[in-house]
Amino acid sequence: MPSEGSPSLPPATSAPTPRSSALPETRHWTLGEATIDARLPGGGLDPAATIEIKPATHADWASVLAFAACLAVRRLGSLAPAASASQVLWCTTRAVTSEHGRLNGAGLATLGLPPETILLVETARRNEALWTLEEALRSGALALAVGILDAVDLTPSRRLGLSAAAGRTPLLLMTRPDTPPALSSAVRMRLSRRPSAPHPFDARAPGIPRFGLTLERCRGAPVSDETVSLDLEWCHVTHRFSLAAGLVDRTHATGDARQRAGG
Repeated sequence: MPSEGSPSLPPATSAPTPRSSALPETRHWTLGEATIDARLPGGGLDPAATIEIKPATHADWASVLAFAACLAVRRLGSLAPAASASQVLWCTTRAVTSEHGRLNGAGLATLGLPPETILLVETARRNEALWTLEEALRSGALALAVGILDAVDLTPSRRLGLSAAAGRTPLLLMTRPDTPPALSSAVRMRLSRRPSAPHPFDARAPGIPRFGLTLERCRGAPVSDETVSLDLEWCHVTHRFSLAAGLVDRTHATGDARQRAGG
């Protein structure tokens, strides 16, 4: 995914054009894995709210960015074929880019996200990125906005949440692991890297990507459903998440053991 030494997408030179028609009906979008989706109010992610993704450690940033790209694929796939909002704003600062690199077009295409759907905005300062995200969310002209920042204070996070609701546009917000969470987020996930799945034809090649996901906050869900940790993998063919194969096997084994024990 991000790589400073590989070809990258050029920064966008213009802001998205607001729609002249009425805003579309909101629809929940899902991860595609029922174990997670069932814990989300309405069975999916709110399409008019902030979804926060924080890396577990600084070493997990690349996995977080890849995970966000996969969620963008899911978001675009949840929209009607004739939807006018078919672009994704990817907004960050030069400081973040210098530390983590830019998006790679070939990597996005491999995950299932067409590079031409990305509007890449890179600002000199954090407040400029926040302003860009607010205006883009309120415009209702996007399928999704993605913000990658070092941190977001309480007041800006509230403004972003209000903007997402006003424009009926979801926001994926990613910040450093050692900064306070955004209190206005509807869902907060903590993500950690996992070794990729074994390649089916070449043991030396990487397989499909895997992620360790912990659901830390889920507004509107029962407290018992708010915290869950799972290993997920992304399918390049179906463009959906599923439980990592080893975890599925362990889950089935646990169920079999309980049955044998009469549990």
